[in-house]
Amino acid sequence: MNKRVTYTQHYLSEALISLMAEKDYASITIRNIVEKAGVNRSTFYLHYYDKDDLLNQTASGILTALRSAMRNPFYSHESAKKDYEETGKPISSAVALFEHIRQHAAFYNVMMNVKDFPVQLDQVIKSELLAFTTDALQASFSSGGMMGLIYYWLNHQMQETAEEMALWLTRAALYPLDRPEV
Repeated sequence: MNKRVTYTQHYLSEALISLMAEKDYASITIRNIVEKAGVNRSTFYLHYYDKDDLLNQTASGILTALRSAMRNPFYSHESAKKDYEETGKPISSAVALFEHIRQHAAFYNVMMNVKDFPVQLDQVIKSELLAFTTDALQASFSSGGMMGLIYYWLNHQMQETAEEMALWLTRAALYPLDRPEV
């Protein structure tokens, strides 16, 4: 894909997310989107069928990026615990997760209130966790906890850094009931 196409799609996605922060999705028109993005209506239709297609492709791209972030690298419980105890640093994939959320904060702030998106997000997180465990119950529990942390962070205007959130997640994952101070 050439740069011009990538930029156009980026501006259209940003325009839609910005508009969704301002008003109800149902009231957003293609005209609103193209005016905000600074592109022609015909350009919009070169890339998307309608605003639903734009939203779905935007969400799909960001969730794909989330999957990549969560794979950056993932540790076994034992190696993560050893690394944390030696360095006091959070699991790097947890840092990557929260950096991803921060980078796409406008998207997540809007989409966490869209009907099916939290379920999609939970499924992505759970599927990534299942790549490292065969325990579906553990993956479901962990995914729910991660969703809670994401909601908390967004609802508190991301006052903590991504590394602070990752450190909290690391401690909770490694020491669920007894988090030693480092």
